[in-house]
Amino acid sequence: MTTRTRSKLKRTAIAVLVAFPAWVASGGGTFAVAQDSQPAETQPATPATAAPASGPDVAGELKQLQQSIEAQAQVVAEHSQELENERAALRQEMDRIAALEACTRKYRMLPGTP
Repeated sequence: MTTRTRSKLKRTAIAVLVAFPAWVASGGGTFAVAQDSQPAETQPATPATAAPASGPDVAGELKQLQQSIEAQAQVVAEHSQELENERAALRQEMDRIAALEACTRKYRMLPGTP
């Protein structure tokens, strides 16, 4: 299960990192519709000059997003390790209980025991 969770998280992170630049390049969704619906006189004459100014912002946002995803992946990995440790402890307890039950059965089979 931990492998499945990690792989799903990685796939999600990759999908976000791949899709986000394309979404920003297309105008960012509804913002592009609002910008296109303005009359031609109010739109900037050189839209290409606005794109480089937002480039560092996008790169910064992508870096923050990547750091956030990596931090979340680390938390998931830590939680998965804790769960695995708890499972191992439970297995040991179950084995100990089974051994005690086996001893109890042997004791009951001895002659002269009630």
